[in-house]
Amino acid sequence: MPMKINVKSILKCLFACTVVYTSLIQLCVAHEVDDLKAHAKQGDLMAMFKLGALYYNGKNLPLDPKQIVAHHTKAANEGDKYSQFTLGNIYAQGKLVAQNYAQSIYWYTKAANQGDLNAQFNLALIYHFGKGTAVDYSQAIEWYTKAANQGALNAQLNLGRLYFKGENIPQDYKQALYWYTKAAVQGDAMAQAYLGFSYYSGQGVAQDYKLALEWYRKSAPQNNKAAQMGIGYMAAHGSGITQSYVVSLAAFNTAGLDASAADREKLLKLLSPSDIEAAKLLTAEMSKPNNFIKALDDYLAKHQ
Repeated sequence: MPMKINVKSILKCLFACTVVYTSLIQLCVAHEVDDLKAHAKQGDLMAMFKLGALYYNGKNLPLDPKQIVAHHTKAANEGDKYSQFTLGNIYAQGKLVAQNYAQSIYWYTKAANQGDLNAQFNLALIYHFGKGTAVDYSQAIEWYTKAANQGALNAQLNLGRLYFKGENIPQDYKQALYWYTKAAVQGDAMAQAYLGFSYYSGQGVAQDYKLALEWYRKSAPQNNKAAQMGIGYMAAHGSGITQSYVVSLAAFNTAGLDASAADREKLLKLLSPSDIEAAKLLTAEMSKPNNFIKALDDYLAKHQ
């Protein structure tokens, strides 16, 4: 049965004694703070950073914005990249001090230039979305790339999206697949689904049903709806997998996406009542946590 794949819909789918004990803890922390202050005065960067962190967390110490900023600023000016990154966060969030993206960019850049991947990623976000500065895709790409090369998953994903969609930069499927593969290898379900779609459709790469199914099979058990729907289309056409309308309907039902609603209706008209019942049972099995692929394989093994 021919089914026209709704590419835009799939991409859209692709595209959070207690009192005594407490007193002892507070006493220990008080001694720790005294020691850290003494070491900080002697120029100990780690002591400066720890002091800032203690005040920032407010755990067993009063939350003190002035102390936080003072200790982190002192350490940051001495070159401590962790305090530089923390200050970038403080000024970006605007909770402890007035929001100031210029200061945030200043400190993130200091930390990023020392190789801090979190600072690199946050800088990329600022330039990508124009937070407190003009949107600058060249800067965003530069910092995303530096963070991605250090293994930052979110940076790899964002690079994949930018190159795949050609978002204010030249569309480059080769680069998109490169970065999606990096993220997919780390286990990201969305990146795996993108790869499955790319190899299935042949968009930007040679069509390869075997690889498409391989990546969909990695993504679908993580409850990625686009991957589950993708397997449904492959089963409907017998592309790289045994052709089965029952499997197709069950996969569509499990995904539950509007993009396949019309094709579900077509299958319901083609299938016999017994096959529809079989699809319902398979849907129930596929919908169990982490059971999509096992249910798929078990059904196909019994109906070869």
